[in-house]
Amino acid sequence: MKNNFVLFIAIFTFNVLTAQIIHIPQDYSTIQYGIDAAFDGDTVLVAPGIYYENISFDGKNITVASHFLTTLDTALISQTIIADENYSHLLAIVNFTHYESSQAKLCGFTLQDNYYGPGITCIQASPTLTYLKIENNHAPSMGGGILCYNSSSPYIAHVELNRNTSTHHGGGIGCKLYSSPVLYEVTISRCTSWVEGGGGMSCEEYCNPVLENVIFSQDTSASPGSALFCKKSSPVLRNVLMVNNHAYYNDNGGVLSFYNECSPLLTNVTIANNTGNETGAIVVGESTHVSITNSILADNGPVEIFVLGWADSTELSISYSNIAGGEGGIVSNDSTTINWLEGNLDEDPLFSSTSLHPFALSPESPCVDTGTPDTMGLNLPIVDLLGNYRLWDGNGDGLVVVDMGAYEFDASPVNIPKLPASLIENMQLCVYPNPAKENFTLEFFLGQKQAVAISIYSIDGMLVNNIPTRLCEQGKNLFHFDNPELRTGIYIVRLLASDSCLSQQKLAIQ
Repeated sequence: MKNNFVLFIAIFTFNVLTAQIIHIPQDYSTIQYGIDAAFDGDTVLVAPGIYYENISFDGKNITVASHFLTTLDTALISQTIIADENYSHLLAIVNFTHYESSQAKLCGFTLQDNYYGPGITCIQASPTLTYLKIENNHAPSMGGGILCYNSSSPYIAHVELNRNTSTHHGGGIGCKLYSSPVLYEVTISRCTSWVEGGGGMSCEEYCNPVLENVIFSQDTSASPGSALFCKKSSPVLRNVLMVNNHAYYNDNGGVLSFYNECSPLLTNVTIANNTGNETGAIVVGESTHVSITNSILADNGPVEIFVLGWADSTELSISYSNIAGGEGGIVSNDSTTINWLEGNLDEDPLFSSTSLHPFALSPESPCVDTGTPDTMGLNLPIVDLLGNYRLWDGNGDGLVVVDMGAYEFDASPVNIPKLPASLIENMQLCVYPNPAKENFTLEFFLGQKQAVAISIYSIDGMLVNNIPTRLCEQGKNLFHFDNPELRTGIYIVRLLASDSCLSQQKLAIQ
């Protein structure tokens, strides 16, 4: 019995080690064949190339990724393409339809040219979707780029959706029936809904997505909500930019539309240069309460906020925001309650108008340091739309006050510093065992005695562990990590010495 147990452990260990990474096309000719051979926790690693497939995760909580996952070379995202296999069916290019969890991960691809279905479909599934380009896909119904249906709430980060379309709602992203994705650093541009609203994104029937650091640009729709259409849904928007969008057919227009029992929260949102027939910014329907804080609405013709004439029980709460036309820039009906609160402005926001970030604030902008003085409860992100500190003393008066809009003026960046390759050799940073399960060790060499700080970042660039600065000796140094509470995935370990030398290594946690 003992020998059989030892044999079992040996076989189990061998299987874990050998099945950990499946290489495409070296091990299997198609991505789907690699998925079919994978077990939960495995990685299907795809070499650069064009793959004409429609793939399904089939309920497996695995990672399917390009070599971006192991190199962090963003060029590989455009070089590793999954395109629709044929034009005769309604499948998405990538399908999550069997209760996949956040441990089902898609990373580092371009998904393109599906003319009869979405780029990604999630039905009763909530996968993790990161570092993707989703382009030139068309859905006959909704969700040309990504469809989230029936209790599907994926995490979507560092994703670009370009030129995706739908016949009805959600040219870029369509959400319906209790589906509440989280979007972080997502750009939705030139997406269209041909017949109805939500050229950029739609949310219908109890969908409450969270959008942080998201850009809607040049999206179009036939009906209200060229960027975002909501019905019986309550999105949360923070650090969101909506510019140059157009609703081109319906009488009401509007870049944002909220119909029937919506309670959206807009914080540090910039809405500018959008057009529609009767309103360029926000359309509000019945039984809806819109809250706007620290935001800018400017140059959205012909009016900024339009409450539909038949809409009952509508309430608007606006504070510390710059609204063109002021309270007079709101067209409402007799049943509308307008809470015009503290700190609101009606001034030219004086955008920077630079070619790179034209809707950032100029030094003279009245929106600098004029947001709400008390940010408690707003759940502001650490960074603004550019990755700079969200709270900053922009006018130099010694007080740190958040700005209005999606950008913080003159703030310093919060990011992982860029690393000259030569410095890796200087410190000889080594991580072992790698992959690790619970415990691992960092080994590095210093040319002189100095202070060292160690940080661990997720593959998404988020700081997940930080070791306080400590004095280290000249020569070899060891740091032991016991149970650092890191989830399965790929991490970047970075070391910063007081002489400004940096070094990094990738770490895999099983």
